[in-house]
Amino acid sequence: MLLFGGSLALGIGTLFGAIFSLGVALAFSLPIAVVAGGIGFALLRGGKRLHQSGADAERSTRQQALLAMAAGGPAAGGRYGVTAPMAARGLGIPVDEADAMLTAFAKSDPDRMTVDLDDQGLIWYRSMGSPAPDSRRMRVDGGARADVGALEADEDQALIDDLARSGRR
Repeated sequence: MLLFGGSLALGIGTLFGAIFSLGVALAFSLPIAVVAGGIGFALLRGGKRLHQSGADAERSTRQQALLAMAAGGPAAGGRYGVTAPMAARGLGIPVDEADAMLTAFAKSDPDRMTVDLDDQGLIWYRSMGSPAPDSRRMRVDGGARADVGALEADEDQALIDDLARSGRR
């Protein structure tokens, strides 16, 4: 726009300067140059804002993807969370960039993302909503059933004995 408007203004100014006087040439070419410059400046400024908006949207989308990966189900080995190589494969970016993004996200928003170190020295990024890495799961045999009535009677008897010892009835 700047190149076209500047060329048009220069061409009209030169043509009218050769035919008419300098004042007539400036009267026609100067408004064209000012309008072209204003439009060009507005387009450049809008392009810069659009670029910034796109970068912000990309960063937000990647953060949401990283958070979803970190909150996902257990990875290989039963761990919850994501490592930098896993995130890099998922996002299609280099490992260094994924590690930098995960670290920056964990630092900027510690309420949503935490960092854990496992026994092998791997760094795991975990969503605060996913289970802690040290939470152990145990299988309980469901074959033995407790007698709920007997347990309640034992609790009642213990309360009566406590009251009798304290002298209250």
